Amino acid sequence: MTGKDYLTLKGRIIFSAIAKHLKDKGVEDSITSFELSMLANSFDMYAEAAMFCNKNGNTLNSGDKGYMQVHPKYTIMKNEYTHIQKHAPKFGLNPLDVQKLTRALPEKQEEDPLAALAV
Repeated sequence: MTGKDYLTLKGRIIFSAIAKHLKDKGVEDSITSFELSMLANSFDMYAEAAMFCNKNGNTLNSGDKGYMQVHPKYTIMKNEYTHIQKHAPKFGLNPLDVQKLTRALPEKQEEDPLAALAV
């Protein structure tokens, strides 16, 4: 099993999109799969909580106590945003991170076209 096996359908879509982004940048590493699944899960949970908060608000009435409190979905959204901010750079999800990611890759050696003639 991989980390991807535990994702929701939306999480798998996010996972695939980030994996494609990495592949397009020349980064393919099976070791990152589990951490990538955690990032995809954070994006999924953030989106779900954000949609809830956008529809229902960030607070709820505490009932008979008469005061408003932060909704647990807002707390989830805030926590997942922190996780995303922490782990997204590892996958080159903004322009500066992409530059760092691709600079860290070994340069591809191009074959000398005359080398084949020397044989």
